[in-house]
Amino acid sequence: MMKPCAKVTGDIIVQHAGPNRWIVSNVFTRSHIGVDGRGLNWLDALTSGKTLKGKTVKLWEISFFSNEESLLADPTRVIRDPSKWKAPKLLKPEEFEKICIDLTILIEDQDAYRERFARKLNIFDERHFGNFHQQLGQHLMIKRREAPANWWPRQKFTEDLQSVRPGPYREIEEKYLDEYFSKYIRPEAVVLDLGCGTGYFTRKIAKATPSVRGLDPNEDYIKIAKKGAKTKAAFSVAPLGQPDALSNIESASIDMVFMSDALLFYFVSPTAALPEDLSALLTEIYRVLKPGALFVNVESHFQFWLSPWFGDEQHPFTILTEYSQRNFYVTPTFSQYIQSVVKFGFTVSWMDELKPDPELANTSNRAYHFSQEFPLWQIFEFKKI
Repeated sequence: MMKPCAKVTGDIIVQHAGPNRWIVSNVFTRSHIGVDGRGLNWLDALTSGKTLKGKTVKLWEISFFSNEESLLADPTRVIRDPSKWKAPKLLKPEEFEKICIDLTILIEDQDAYRERFARKLNIFDERHFGNFHQQLGQHLMIKRREAPANWWPRQKFTEDLQSVRPGPYREIEEKYLDEYFSKYIRPEAVVLDLGCGTGYFTRKIAKATPSVRGLDPNEDYIKIAKKGAKTKAAFSVAPLGQPDALSNIESASIDMVFMSDALLFYFVSPTAALPEDLSALLTEIYRVLKPGALFVNVESHFQFWLSPWFGDEQHPFTILTEYSQRNFYVTPTFSQYIQSVVKFGFTVSWMDELKPDPELANTSNRAYHFSQEFPLWQIFEFKKI
C-alpha cells in the first residue's frame, strides 16, 4: 500500500491519444506525459491511497519547447502523434511519482506550487516558471546556446532574410499586409515604419509609396535592411522609446506610422531590462503625424497567441488560463492597450483580426483551422485627433 504524498492538481486535463494512449497535461505549466490505462489508474491510486497494481508502468516523455521553431508555431508543447513518441520508460511506483511531480502533474504542496508562478530571477532560475519571453530566452541561451537577437529574424525569415518562411507568418500576416498596403497606402503618402527590424515590411510598403523610412534601435538589423534594400526605402538607427527619438522628423509631416510585432515589447520587455518608455514613443508618434493621419499597429493577438491548440485538427478548442493577471502572457490586455494609446490624443478608428490564407492548410492543417477560429494577429488603426 502506498500512502498519497501528492495530489493531482486541478490544472490537469486528460485527452485520448489513440488505443490505450492518453495525454495528461498541466494547462498552466504546459507540461505533458503520455500514459496507458494503467498509468491513469496509478495517478488515481497515488492520490487516494489505493494499492498500485502492477510492478511497473509505461510513461512516455512527450513535452518539448515547441516555440523554438517559431514564435507562431503550435505553442502547446506536446508531441501529439503517438507514432512519434519514443519508447516508453518502464517505471516503478516511486519513479513514476517523481517524474509526475517534476512535470507538475502531481503536486506535493499547493502553496509552494502557486508561488512558482512568478517571473524568473535570472536565466538559470528553474524554480519560477516565468513569462513566455523568459522561458524562450532561457531555452535559447542554455539549451540551444543561441543568442535571441540572432534567432528572432531567422525564426520568421529564410536564411537570406529575403522572404518569409512558410507557415503563419507568411500565410496570415504577410498575405494580409500585402493586400492592406496595396489597398490603403496612397502613392503620395509619407510612411514611417517603426521597429522595422531587417526592413522586410518596409520594402513591402515601398511598393505602394516610394516615401517610406524604416527605423529600428538595432544597428545590426539596420545594416541588413540597407544591404537588402532594392527600393527607395530609407533606413536608419533610432533609439525608439527614448525622448526625442524622432527629433530629426518634422512635426505633422507623416501620413502613416506603421508598427508590426514590436509594440508589445513596450509593455513587457523580452529581456531582463525594463521596457522602453511607451509614453516617449507615443508622444513622438503623435507629434510627427499629420492631423487625421493613422498610427497602424499589427501585433500577435493579445488573447489567442500562445493559447494551446487542443482538439481535432478541424474542430479546435483552446483553454484560457489567464487574462487580467498576466504571468505567462507577454502582451497587454485589450483595455490596457487601447487606454495606453488613446490617452495621447488618438482615437480607435478601425480594428480587424487576421484570418489565414487557405494555403496555410498545406503547411499545417492544424494551424489553419485553429487560426480560422482563434485569430493569431490583430490590426488596429489609431487616428490622430
